[in-house]
Amino acid sequence: MPGRTKLVTDNQVLKSLKIETLRGIKDLDISFEGSPVTGIFGLNGSGKTTILQTIVCLFRAKNIEENTKMSRFFKYTSTANKWVGSKYSAVVDYFQLSGRGRAQIIDKQIQYGKPASEWTPRQISKPDRNVVYVPLSDSIPDIERASEKKVTFRLEAGEALDLQIANAATQIMGISYSDLKVNKTDKINCFTVKRKGIECHSFNLGAGEQKVFRILQILYRVPHHSLIVIDELDLTLHTAALRELIKIMIFEASKPERQLQIVFTSHRQELMKNAAFNVRYILNTPAKTFCLDNPTEDCYEQLSGDPEKYLKVYVEDDVAEAIIVRCMQESGMSKHYQVCRFGSVTNAVRLALGLSCQYDDLRLIEDTVFFGDGDVKEFTQERWINQQIERTLSGGEHFLEERREKAKHLIKHFNPPEIGGKPQHPEEFIHSALGIIDIAQCKFPEIVNDSNAIIAVVDHHEYVNKLTDVGHSLRDIISLVASTQGWNDYVQDVKSWIESRKIVHGVGLL
Repeated sequence: MPGRTKLVTDNQVLKSLKIETLRGIKDLDISFEGSPVTGIFGLNGSGKTTILQTIVCLFRAKNIEENTKMSRFFKYTSTANKWVGSKYSAVVDYFQLSGRGRAQIIDKQIQYGKPASEWTPRQISKPDRNVVYVPLSDSIPDIERASEKKVTFRLEAGEALDLQIANAATQIMGISYSDLKVNKTDKINCFTVKRKGIECHSFNLGAGEQKVFRILQILYRVPHHSLIVIDELDLTLHTAALRELIKIMIFEASKPERQLQIVFTSHRQELMKNAAFNVRYILNTPAKTFCLDNPTEDCYEQLSGDPEKYLKVYVEDDVAEAIIVRCMQESGMSKHYQVCRFGSVTNAVRLALGLSCQYDDLRLIEDTVFFGDGDVKEFTQERWINQQIERTLSGGEHFLEERREKAKHLIKHFNPPEIGGKPQHPEEFIHSALGIIDIAQCKFPEIVNDSNAIIAVVDHHEYVNKLTDVGHSLRDIISLVASTQGWNDYVQDVKSWIESRKIVHGVGLL
């Protein structure tokens, strides 16, 4: 049998991962584009660690101390559990190096799996890349990892850590650090550092401090285009320190000369709010594993629990939320609803499918609805919604078709008027409505005056942002809009849905 040619690459980028079936994950698509740093969130058992370990093994590690074979993580414990049938793929970019030079490879799809007794492809055929895996065990303090009763330190000559690392640690922890040096015991790597001017060994630092220094050493010392994979980034760190650490990771990874990729898992939902990195929320159901891109904190909280007795309304943003609040007030349902934000309209489809797959009894989500802004005509059309649903949840089984149909009926839209054949954005509708109000007869004349002073904007969001920036509340703005003639047409589907649920629950009936 002729020898295999080693695949040698450079400038590697992981763009996406699709897991068809692997350790409880089924039909998952996850993208890593948008930011060089990606955070993976989800409930315990959703598959976060499986995704992380799979990412590690997509490449052949250039750094020989790192093991990127699937057998490292996917060991079988019985003759019945050998992972046969596992199947996944990745889309990557890289420069292929050979005697003929460098050939740029774009959107290369590589198929992985275990069709029989061996994982494929073999290590030699994988793209090579510097890969660093930071496991949970790296959060264990040095003092607990050292088994010797008496510890002897040996200074690593010439291994002073960069001043850059000390400054970054100071920024993250809010403590002054300086004069860092790498040390070694007989068995483990450790370090010394001056903490507030007093020299300390890592044995005497807190677990969070040690973790920060270890991650920073990796971050600043790995070669360009490296992949850093961190399990449970939040372990031992408080939220403020986490935010600063992620900020520094994004800055370093984004440097044109560095171009690192970092993927981490976390349970800390606070990090999802206004995140500057890719947020991927994993929702695992019996039918499919869903990945929500950059969902809101509201989504996380709702997916973490069971449906409540009354209404649950998902909307795109704060303006849409204010519109729903007003509709609930007008319908006498203020005590019986929750509003959650789903972000982009594609998340509405994924969330609706995720919820319909999460519960065997679909009646449990009849009080749930997703209202889009209706400002992109294509997204309101049944054809587009059907395409998104079929693309996200494929399969011919009867129970899957039931869930697709259920998800389709959960998605509705506002009904904006069209100007020149194009539906108005909510902010444009609000601006137009305020423009026809008689100032002498309205409750908040200052709002109308300030709105009329806004002649033109570059971004339609500014029609409302400029009003809230000077202190006007969304609630008062929407209450004025609700007094105009076009209001009931705009929210007719919202009102119709609320009234239908009132009848089901007998709210307001004697």
